Amino acid sequence: MRRISSLLIALFLYVFTVAQSGTISGKITDTSFKKTMPLATVTVFKAADTSIVTYRLSNEKGEFKITNLPLDLPLRFMVSFSGYEAYRKDFTLSATKNTLVFDSVTLKSTFKQLDEVMVISERPPVIIKQDTIEFNASAFKTLPNALVEDLLKKLPGVQVDADGNITVNGKAVNRILVDGKTFFGEDPKMASKNLPANIIDKVQVVDDKEQMQRNGDDNMNNVGKVVNITLKKGVKKGWFGKVYAGGGTENVYEAGGIANVFRDTLQVSILGYANNLNRPGFGYSDLTQAGGFQRNSSLTGSSSTNTSNSSSGGSSITINGVNFGGTRGGGVATSKGAGFNLNHAPSAKQSFFAQYFYGNVLVDRLKTTETSQYNADTIIKNNTILNSDIINNSHNIGIGAKLKPDSVTTFVASANYTIGLSDENRNSLINSNNNQIGALSKGNIGQINQSNTYNFKENISYTK
Repeated sequence: MRRISSLLIALFLYVFTVAQSGTISGKITDTSFKKTMPLATVTVFKAADTSIVTYRLSNEKGEFKITNLPLDLPLRFMVSFSGYEAYRKDFTLSATKNTLVFDSVTLKSTFKQLDEVMVISERPPVIIKQDTIEFNASAFKTLPNALVEDLLKKLPGVQVDADGNITVNGKAVNRILVDGKTFFGEDPKMASKNLPANIIDKVQVVDDKEQMQRNGDDNMNNVGKVVNITLKKGVKKGWFGKVYAGGGTENVYEAGGIANVFRDTLQVSILGYANNLNRPGFGYSDLTQAGGFQRNSSLTGSSSTNTSNSSSGGSSITINGVNFGGTRGGGVATSKGAGFNLNHAPSAKQSFFAQYFYGNVLVDRLKTTETSQYNADTIIKNNTILNSDIINNSHNIGIGAKLKPDSVTTFVASANYTIGLSDENRNSLINSNNNQIGALSKGNIGQINQSNTYNFKENISYTK
């Protein structure tokens, strides 16, 4: 009985709500050929301030229906389609007339060449342009501190999971471009998790044509998406990053920071760190994404990474022969480093990069070994104290260019030079004692080891 009552109340509220709202419907055709217009954007604005109330896309027959519109409020109805003039009409729904049918909505083609004029009008929230879906960012309200990721969550057909992975209509987003250019590497999260939503003008979604060319697969079901974010005029530069610092007992400390600066066609990452905690200055994802040390792997042609954790609590990360701090061989490691990564793309056909990093790791090791030998009532004890200081210095220099003179030709050239300098000072104090006769031997052994490595790689490729 209680369940039936709840259903009746819900039905009553639904009927009441519908009764307090209005509906418009209609069919869209073009004036030249009288053909129907599927996927036209139908938007309803408030006539007073042109703020969006709601919008829909017409179906394959050019038909549309919009419900739950407010009553007794002046509204503006607009239909837009790429290549056609927008259709506008003001209307007001009331309790006595809450349904309005637009019998004939015809759009006029804009094929004529016009003189330069300034047009100020309402922008539709969604536009379909051939193979491109374009969203008007201002039509989807977000909080003042929202990021691009928050804006994407509000776009129809776009989903963002808990890990920040993005899909559009079930297809993975492979890349996010900013004004048509790669934004600090290929990872879409670099843009979605760092750029503020309030600087975005438009969000465009297209098929990933580069993936089609790489895989040679014409099946569109196997092709991902590319999102291009267009920034508002006057917002073509900015920066983001992270800093950290801390200290503790026994004089332990850590500090570091990454700054990413973008301006027009230039992107620069700068990082630095110092710590004595036996670990890298940054995590792997920070180095490869924000730091940019795998950003240019498509240009260099190769990339090597080594991460390790030791049972003694130490850890280290090495990318392309450069140690980013920490140790995996025991001891107390003091690490410091600094570097930059620069990318310049003056056009869609040209991109250049340069990077440099300096890393320094000082490992202080103290190892004590004691052994005992028993023979009847004789005990021989051997004691060894090993003290060593290891200093590792590394330099990594890289430059490269990628040129695409036409749609089918690509020329890539890069060079990378790595220098590794290692110095070790070892001092061993050895004592041997017999419980019957006393000291047997005593010695002090000093060693100096030096090791220098030089590695040069180049990559040149031409595809057509």
